[in-house]
Amino acid sequence: MIDVLDVAQPRTLAELWRTWGRVRTRKLFCAGCTDLLVLAKDGRVPAATWFDLSRIDELKRIEARRSAIWIGACVTYARILDSALLAKHARALVDSARAFGSPQIRTAAT
Repeated sequence: MIDVLDVAQPRTLAELWRTWGRVRTRKLFCAGCTDLLVLAKDGRVPAATWFDLSRIDELKRIEARRSAIWIGACVTYARILDSALLAKHARALVDSARAFGSPQIRTAAT
């Protein structure tokens, strides 16, 4: 069973942190949530206020930043497969994403 106390669905990082500061219960981030049912079946999902990150566009980006590549928390495996930047500079990551789950899972999993 999943015990969700409340769900916050911020649309920006600024809104996320404002809301985060007001919540006094246990907090849990969720994005793709592909492992959620597995954890719930094992009784490993604590009662919490969930913060759904899936609406925050800032977390869906893949960007070159200085000498690193930044991959947001809500980037799906499918986006990794489609990224020209990662294909050029992180081929092993793209190859490993291809081996992860089915196409349907890769579309949702982050």
